[in-house]
Amino acid sequence: MPVLPPQPSILLDSLRNMGYTLKSAIADIVDNSITANATSISIQYRGIYQGSPWLAICDNGDGMNREQLFQSMKFGSRAYHQERRGNNDLGRFGLGMKTASISQCRKLTVFSWQDDQVAAFCWDLDNIDETWQIDELSENDIKHHQILKEIQKSLKFSITSKGTIVLWEKLDRDGAKSDKSFNACMNEAREHIALVFHRFMESEPGYKQVITFDMNTSVISPRTPFGPEKNPNRHILNHAQFTCNGFIVKYQPYLLPREVDSSPAEYASYAGREGYVQNQGFYVYRNRRLIERATWFKKHKKEHKTQLLRIRIDIPAELDEYWEIDVRKSQTTPPSEIQSRVSMIVEQAMDEARGFWDSSHRNVATRAHDFTPAWSINQPRPNIYDYSINKEHAIYKHISSQLNREGKQLLRYYLHLLAKSFPYERYYSNRCQNSDIKPVIDEESEETDKNKLVSLLLQTGMSEAEIEALLLNSEIC
Repeated sequence: MPVLPPQPSILLDSLRNMGYTLKSAIADIVDNSITANATSISIQYRGIYQGSPWLAICDNGDGMNREQLFQSMKFGSRAYHQERRGNNDLGRFGLGMKTASISQCRKLTVFSWQDDQVAAFCWDLDNIDETWQIDELSENDIKHHQILKEIQKSLKFSITSKGTIVLWEKLDRDGAKSDKSFNACMNEAREHIALVFHRFMESEPGYKQVITFDMNTSVISPRTPFGPEKNPNRHILNHAQFTCNGFIVKYQPYLLPREVDSSPAEYASYAGREGYVQNQGFYVYRNRRLIERATWFKKHKKEHKTQLLRIRIDIPAELDEYWEIDVRKSQTTPPSEIQSRVSMIVEQAMDEARGFWDSSHRNVATRAHDFTPAWSINQPRPNIYDYSINKEHAIYKHISSQLNREGKQLLRYYLHLLAKSFPYERYYSNRCQNSDIKPVIDEESEETDKNKLVSLLLQTGMSEAEIEALLLNSEIC
């Protein structure tokens, strides 16, 4: 049988266009650092203003000896069905380090230390034509490597006894063609790393090690998508698990705090660049590493009422094939045999989210048990909703009690007409144009209005204790 090997230069050009972005390529290299048991990971880069731009991902992990490093530089260095090495094994096909790197640069050099010994190999695409020519750096080359010296000087941790540095040179994608665009891409990469690896940066039951991340010595802080733990208005719904091909898949739904239950800064921080509506959905983790975010797996449309719903789903690496995780580790597809289960999870969680949204819910820890909403929302028939001012509201009832028969009727009919004349079409149009539209709240004016209301209630003969109880149980106050 004749042998027909691919031409290296043509194959490498094809591999360069697998859809990596700068941030996803960096994340793929970070996967290797975590698999190597690193406790510190640093991303170093320099722009055009300092000469030719370069970028390096550095770690203090186990490192590799010369033979291990040589084998790891091979494209397809890992068997697809090779046994995983524990919960920190984030590898996939043995392609990530190489394909992610050359997607962004034309020169890849990897330095690795183990047992105080260092080895280094380099793929330079400009030197590859008909043969798979890889260059090995001599001890002298490593010792006098100027970029390596600068990197080691900048690192917060020692990397002379064990660890690895993946260095990208000849960066040739659009993002690296100017300092402005390069810095913008690196800022996006910082946000991406903070989100994708946030569970490695935080303590989590069952996992001892917390990994520190930095970019050019500036610490990268974790960015969880599931809302602030200390805010009592974040709701953790019932968690559950199911079996897929003999392995356990776990899921945990969260309802994030509404705008009225958060500070402006807190609310904005969890919205993300796309806003709450677009960021609802499943967040799929593989061995705690975020693979795909904000998706309903094409099962449901993203709704306004479910914008605060996010579901964490954990799958083990052994299910890569069943969930069709791609080489870039950025997309998943639930296997057909559990599609109905996934649909059920979505429908149940979305129903709870809609109910939460419709109920004008406030946290019971800060309100009395008989808290009364200002609006009544009824559903006389499917897809038909009726909004009216709640006549059981304590303030309404108290005002009504101060009026004679004609005054009560006038108030009742006026508020009824006021509710019916709400500009639904205009409001809907505004929301469609801006899904995160929000009311303008003048806190100073709002406080003044509350003080006036208290003063007027005192004049009607209510005691301060009665007013306090009324306001604590009132949505509008």
